[in-house]
Amino acid sequence: MPTPAAHTLISTTIAIIYLSKDYIIAHKKFILGFIIAISILPDIDVAWDLFIRTPPIHHTFSHSIFTPIFLSLGYVVYTILRKHKINTKLLFLFCLLYYFHLLADFFAYDLKPPYGLMLFWPFSNAYYISSQPFFLPVSKATVLDLIRKENFYALASETILLILPFLLVIAIRWRKELYSHFSKIKHSH
Repeated sequence: MPTPAAHTLISTTIAIIYLSKDYIIAHKKFILGFIIAISILPDIDVAWDLFIRTPPIHHTFSHSIFTPIFLSLGYVVYTILRKHKINTKLLFLFCLLYYFHLLADFFAYDLKPPYGLMLFWPFSNAYYISSQPFFLPVSKATVLDLIRKENFYALASETILLILPFLLVIAIRWRKELYSHFSKIKHSH
Protein backbone atom coordinates (compact mmCIF):
# COMPACT_ATOMS: atom_id res chain seq x y z
CA MET A 1 0.00 0.00 0.00
CA PRO A 2 1.19 3.57 -0.50
CA THR A 3 3.19 5.30 2.22
CA PRO A 4 1.65 8.00 4.44
CA ALA A 5 3.72 10.52 2.45
CA ALA A 6 1.97 9.49 -0.78
CA HIS A 7 -1.45 9.70 0.85
CA THR A 8 -0.62 13.15 2.22
CA LEU A 9 0.69 14.41 -1.13
CA ILE A 10 -2.43 13.14 -2.92
CA SER A 11 -4.71 14.70 -0.30
CA THR A 12 -2.88 18.03 -0.37
CA THR A 13 -3.17 18.17 -4.16
CA ILE A 14 -6.92 17.42 -4.00
CA ALA A 15 -7.46 20.01 -1.25
CA ILE A 16 -5.65 22.70 -3.25
CA ILE A 17 -7.89 21.94 -6.23
CA TYR A 18 -11.07 21.94 -4.12
CA LEU A 19 -10.54 24.81 -1.69
CA SER A 20 -10.19 28.44 -2.64
CA LYS A 21 -6.83 30.12 -2.17
CA ASP A 22 -8.37 32.59 0.28
CA TYR A 23 -9.82 29.78 2.40
CA ILE A 24 -6.48 27.95 2.47
CA ILE A 25 -4.56 31.11 3.42
CA ALA A 26 -7.11 32.15 6.09
CA HIS A 27 -7.08 28.71 7.73
CA LYS A 28 -3.64 27.39 6.74
CA LYS A 29 -2.64 25.76 10.05
CA PHE A 30 -5.99 24.07 10.52
CA ILE A 31 -6.23 23.01 6.86
CA LEU A 32 -2.74 21.50 6.89
CA GLY A 33 -3.50 19.50 10.03
CA PHE A 34 -6.89 18.47 8.63
CA ILE A 35 -5.35 17.26 5.36
CA ILE A 36 -2.63 15.25 7.08
CA ALA A 37 -5.04 13.69 9.58
CA ILE A 38 -7.64 12.71 7.00
CA SER A 39 -5.07 11.48 4.50
CA ILE A 40 -3.88 8.81 6.94
CA LEU A 41 -7.09 8.26 8.96
CA PRO A 42 -8.08 5.06 7.09
CA ASP A 43 -4.78 3.52 8.20
CA ILE A 44 -5.63 3.90 11.88
CA ASP A 45 -6.11 0.14 11.86
CA VAL A 46 -2.36 -0.32 11.22
CA ALA A 47 -1.71 0.48 14.90
CA TRP A 48 -3.79 -2.55 15.85
CA ASP A 49 -1.90 -4.78 13.44
CA LEU A 50 1.52 -3.47 14.56
CA PHE A 51 0.99 -3.86 18.28
CA ILE A 52 -1.79 -6.38 18.90
CA ARG A 53 -1.53 -8.37 15.67
CA THR A 54 -4.34 -10.89 16.30
CA PRO A 55 -6.62 -10.86 14.47
CA PRO A 56 -5.20 -8.56 11.77
CA ILE A 57 -7.75 -5.93 10.82
CA HIS A 58 -5.90 -3.72 8.31
CA HIS A 59 -7.98 -2.98 5.20
CA THR A 60 -11.24 -3.97 6.85
CA PHE A 61 -13.71 -1.52 8.42
CA SER A 62 -11.60 1.60 7.95
CA HIS A 63 -11.14 0.84 4.24
CA SER A 64 -14.84 0.58 3.41
CA ILE A 65 -16.58 3.10 1.17
CA PHE A 66 -19.24 3.34 3.89
CA THR A 67 -16.89 4.44 6.69
CA PRO A 68 -16.70 8.12 5.64
CA ILE A 69 -20.49 8.12 5.30
CA PHE A 70 -20.91 6.74 8.84
CA LEU A 71 -18.33 9.19 10.22
CA SER A 72 -19.98 12.09 8.37
CA LEU A 73 -23.38 11.18 9.76
CA GLY A 74 -21.84 11.09 13.23
CA TYR A 75 -20.39 14.57 12.67
CA VAL A 76 -23.73 15.92 11.41
CA VAL A 77 -25.67 14.50 14.38
CA TYR A 78 -23.06 15.78 16.86
CA THR A 79 -23.07 19.22 15.23
CA ILE A 80 -26.87 19.45 15.23
CA LEU A 81 -27.06 18.37 18.88
CA ARG A 82 -24.48 21.02 19.79
CA LYS A 83 -26.51 23.56 17.77
CA HIS A 84 -23.51 24.49 15.62
CA LYS A 85 -23.40 25.16 11.91
CA ILE A 86 -22.41 22.19 9.74
CA ASN A 87 -19.29 22.97 7.72
CA THR A 88 -20.35 21.37 4.44
CA LYS A 89 -17.16 22.46 2.70
CA LEU A 90 -14.96 20.52 5.12
CA LEU A 91 -17.43 17.64 5.32
CA PHE A 92 -17.26 17.18 1.56
CA LEU A 93 -13.45 17.55 1.61
CA PHE A 94 -13.28 14.91 4.36
CA CYS A 95 -15.19 12.41 2.20
CA LEU A 96 -13.21 13.33 -0.90
CA LEU A 97 -9.84 12.81 0.82
CA TYR A 98 -11.00 9.59 2.45
CA TYR A 99 -12.12 8.17 -0.91
CA PHE A 100 -8.84 9.15 -2.56
CA HIS A 101 -7.01 7.23 0.16
CA LEU A 102 -9.09 4.16 -0.66
CA LEU A 103 -8.48 4.67 -4.38
CA ALA A 104 -4.71 4.85 -3.87
CA ASP A 105 -4.79 1.70 -1.73
CA PHE A 106 -6.88 -0.07 -4.38
CA PHE A 107 -4.12 0.57 -6.96
CA ALA A 108 -1.29 -0.68 -4.74
CA TYR A 109 0.41 -3.97 -4.00
CA ASP A 110 -0.76 -5.81 -0.92
CA LEU A 111 1.97 -7.95 0.60
CA LYS A 112 -0.04 -10.14 2.92
CA PRO A 113 -3.32 -12.00 2.72
CA PRO A 114 -6.13 -11.33 2.56
CA TYR A 115 -5.21 -9.12 -0.39
CA GLY A 116 -7.07 -5.91 -1.04
CA LEU A 117 -9.67 -3.80 0.71
CA MET A 118 -13.06 -4.68 2.19
CA LEU A 119 -14.66 -1.90 0.16
CA PHE A 120 -18.24 -2.83 0.96
CA TRP A 121 -17.92 -3.75 4.65
CA PRO A 122 -20.22 -4.27 6.66
CA PHE A 123 -22.41 -5.49 3.79
CA SER A 124 -19.75 -7.74 2.27
CA ASN A 125 -16.56 -9.36 3.51
CA ALA A 126 -15.09 -9.61 0.00
CA TYR A 127 -11.71 -8.01 -0.70
CA TYR A 128 -11.00 -5.93 -3.80
CA ILE A 129 -7.70 -4.85 -5.34
CA SER A 130 -6.55 -3.74 -8.78
CA SER A 131 -4.83 -6.32 -10.95
CA GLN A 132 -2.60 -3.47 -12.23
CA PRO A 133 -0.91 -1.82 -9.22
CA PHE A 134 0.37 1.71 -9.58
CA PHE A 135 2.45 1.95 -6.40
CA LEU A 136 5.44 -0.16 -5.32
CA PRO A 137 4.93 -2.56 -2.40
CA VAL A 138 5.46 -1.19 1.11
CA SER A 139 6.07 -3.49 4.06
CA LYS A 140 4.32 -2.52 7.30
CA ALA A 141 4.54 -5.82 9.18
CA THR A 142 6.69 -4.43 12.01
CA VAL A 143 7.88 -1.04 13.20
CA LEU A 144 11.38 -1.92 11.93
CA ASP A 145 10.00 -2.32 8.40
CA LEU A 146 9.76 1.45 8.26
CA ILE A 147 13.52 1.63 7.62
CA ARG A 148 13.74 -1.12 4.98
CA LYS A 149 15.49 -0.31 1.71
CA GLU A 150 12.46 -1.43 -0.32
CA ASN A 151 10.24 1.00 1.57
CA PHE A 152 12.69 3.80 0.85
CA TYR A 153 12.48 2.97 -2.88
CA ALA A 154 8.70 2.95 -2.68
CA LEU A 155 8.72 6.34 -0.94
CA ALA A 156 11.12 7.78 -3.52
CA SER A 157 9.07 6.50 -6.46
CA GLU A 158 5.81 7.81 -4.95
CA THR A 159 7.38 11.21 -4.41
CA ILE A 160 8.69 11.35 -7.96
CA LEU A 161 5.32 10.26 -9.39
CA LEU A 162 3.19 12.59 -7.26
CA ILE A 163 5.31 15.73 -6.92
CA LEU A 164 4.81 16.81 -10.54
CA PRO A 165 0.98 16.83 -10.37
CA PHE A 166 1.23 18.60 -7.00
CA LEU A 167 3.53 21.32 -8.38
CA LEU A 168 1.40 21.64 -11.52
CA VAL A 169 -1.72 22.22 -9.43
CA ILE A 170 0.10 24.82 -7.33
CA ALA A 171 1.37 26.56 -10.47
CA ILE A 172 -2.09 26.65 -12.07
CA ARG A 173 -4.08 27.58 -8.97
CA TRP A 174 -1.64 30.23 -7.74
CA ARG A 175 -0.18 31.42 -11.05
CA LYS A 176 -1.05 35.07 -10.47
CA GLU A 177 0.62 35.12 -7.06
CA LEU A 178 3.66 33.25 -8.38
CA TYR A 179 3.96 35.59 -11.38
CA SER A 180 3.64 38.63 -9.13
CA HIS A 181 6.24 37.26 -6.70
CA PHE A 182 8.78 36.42 -9.41
CA SER A 183 8.16 39.75 -11.18
CA LYS A 184 9.04 41.60 -7.96
CA ILE A 185 12.23 39.57 -7.62
CA LYS A 186 13.17 40.20 -11.27
CA HIS A 187 12.56 43.97 -11.02
CA SER A 188 14.46 44.28 -7.73
CA HIS A 189 17.72 43.11 -9.34
